[in-house]
Amino acid sequence: MARSLARFLYCCLLRLHPPSFKTEFANEMLWIFDEVAERQGVLKLFADGLLSLVRQWIVRYALQKLLIGDAALSSWPSSTHELFAWERIAFPATSLSIPRMLQGSMVSFAFIAFLSFLAIDAGKAGTVRGLSGGSWDPVSAPRPVREGFQTDVSDLAVGEGNSQARPGVAGMASKAANDAEPNLSSPVLGFDLTTVRTFASPAPAQLLTAQFDNARTGANLNERILTPTNVNAAQFGRLFTFKVDGDVYAQPLYVPGVEVPGKGKHNLLFVATENDSVYAFDADGASTTPLWHVSLANSSDGITPLSEQDVSCFFISPRVGITSTPVIDLKTGTLYVLARTKERKGLLNADVYKQRLHALAITTGVEKFGGPVEIKASVKGTGAGHSGGQIAFDPQTENPRAALLLANDSVYLAWGSSCDVVPYHGWLLAYDPTTLVQKSVFNTSPDASDSAIWQGDAGPAADKDGNVFVVTGNGEFDAATNGRDFGDSVLKLGSEGQHLTLLDYFTPSNQAQLNERDNDLGSSGPVLLADQPGARPHLLVTAGKEGKIYLIDRDHMGKYQPNDDTHAVQTISASHGAFGAMAYWNQNVFFVGSETRLQDYAVDRGRLKLKASGPTKFLDSGATPAVSSNGSKDGVVWAVSSKNWNEPAGKPAVLYAYDAADVGHQIYSTEQNSQRDRAGIALRFAIPSVVNGKVYVGAKGEVDVYGLLPLH
Repeated sequence: MARSLARFLYCCLLRLHPPSFKTEFANEMLWIFDEVAERQGVLKLFADGLLSLVRQWIVRYALQKLLIGDAALSSWPSSTHELFAWERIAFPATSLSIPRMLQGSMVSFAFIAFLSFLAIDAGKAGTVRGLSGGSWDPVSAPRPVREGFQTDVSDLAVGEGNSQARPGVAGMASKAANDAEPNLSSPVLGFDLTTVRTFASPAPAQLLTAQFDNARTGANLNERILTPTNVNAAQFGRLFTFKVDGDVYAQPLYVPGVEVPGKGKHNLLFVATENDSVYAFDADGASTTPLWHVSLANSSDGITPLSEQDVSCFFISPRVGITSTPVIDLKTGTLYVLARTKERKGLLNADVYKQRLHALAITTGVEKFGGPVEIKASVKGTGAGHSGGQIAFDPQTENPRAALLLANDSVYLAWGSSCDVVPYHGWLLAYDPTTLVQKSVFNTSPDASDSAIWQGDAGPAADKDGNVFVVTGNGEFDAATNGRDFGDSVLKLGSEGQHLTLLDYFTPSNQAQLNERDNDLGSSGPVLLADQPGARPHLLVTAGKEGKIYLIDRDHMGKYQPNDDTHAVQTISASHGAFGAMAYWNQNVFFVGSETRLQDYAVDRGRLKLKASGPTKFLDSGATPAVSSNGSKDGVVWAVSSKNWNEPAGKPAVLYAYDAADVGHQIYSTEQNSQRDRAGIALRFAIPSVVNGKVYVGAKGEVDVYGLLPLH
């Protein structure tokens, strides 16, 4: 938003110049702005432009008219030619009228006064306070800092950031990021005047939702420390490890500059575990002792995480508590977490299973908004587990693996199954983020069973219009015959009032075969691409256990065709399977499928074309890659190799790094210097968090932290 606004104001500045000046130099000045602004900021460009405006209108034309009449003046002395790239200019053959000169003078001074007001107003906001007392004051909250008008999510990785994923304007409610244009990242509709003071400073790094934004691009565009040049075994390695009380399946999240009561200001890393614990660590490793730690269970009262026996599934073991990646609302300083517990009611009573949505203050971990709230839901239907024409949410069998989503002033939660233990359904629920009141419920198989929303732990996606996209797993599909069951489908959901409404969908032509063979389409999550040229500007990419990549038009998804998949924009048989999600950066889609290498697909005229492949073959779970970059440069692709689905625990995770400009160039692996860098025991579907010069890798009972090694 800021970059676009700066360019617009600069164009206005150019239009205020005399006609002869605009004709000869305006295009050159705009070209200089586009080339220089991102690297050096815009303050000097605006200062030069304003000085030129004043000189052209007031000094040269006014002096010509008032002092020497219509006689043409010579150009400025050669000694001044180095002041501006556009300074070599001759005067017009005819002079301007006095009214026109006065008009130009007044406009010039008005423009200068306007920018001066912005600067003064920004200065007043220069002293920024952090968080305190477990609450977040939007007026005193740290605001995003820009280099030039560098955006948090540019046209390189577009779509919607977390609806509150970046600080907004004080006193204004944030909407989904990129509301204004597809290549902008501002989470607000208006322009924050305080951002004027930040043109020349780098943006603060932050990671508030899974895969970095609501488009689920997996790309952090504000990484200014790690580059393809310094990520190598000589300069980069493991710095320290945070030990925690359970397995870390949830992607660690990061908020900079948080004032922790009694402990000062810290960059915080938030870690959630399967033991129903949430930790806040100093992300830079000032100490590996947590700044705060809360347990969402209470063993003294008989409230514990579930066991693998409780869910009849060995994939997550030995405890099952918090699996899905939480989400942070920076506007209110709230971390939303979905936790599972088992409550013992004594020898004569059966155990009770609960799932609860918690809203925790990021400063202290204290519950907010009267939370937690127990998850309860039901829909009309005749599907598996129904009673009296109603299907009730089952907290024991419903497994929340997909990451939480914050969009449309709602917290979205999704569920699938544990090892396909029936009865289960795909559920998507929305809650109000400040009252924790349930707003809407959607069930993917009300008259059947299955159709999980699990997505290999990736999150539901949301676009700038508030549409929510999910991918379902195997299950019955009868929507083409006026049914309500959506196995193996990509769903587009909108909100009408308080209800989630199906707007469109895509289902592969071989859905029945996918269902029969347990080849979930929904083993992978959706990724929304930047707006593309041509007839199909809004594209979505996903894949499934069959190993086929689907490129889908989000505006016309095609529904179902029984004979072929021509209703997709493109299909590619890319691997033996897909789990998690792809990453998108700089018109490239990065894919790590089962038993295959990292693949880089260039996005060209709305289609995917294989560009390069990495040298390392991944295991059957593949990986969900992440990208770090400084805008469109210094891109690094990161991926964690874990273990095969039926392999015993004990194998270490392996972090790989590739040059994003050429993924055939693997620049780092934790096994290059295993004695120093080896990661903890691998967990499937781990997504690395790359932020502020460090890489955080969740593992069994720990988070390993990598970065540039100290100089000796």
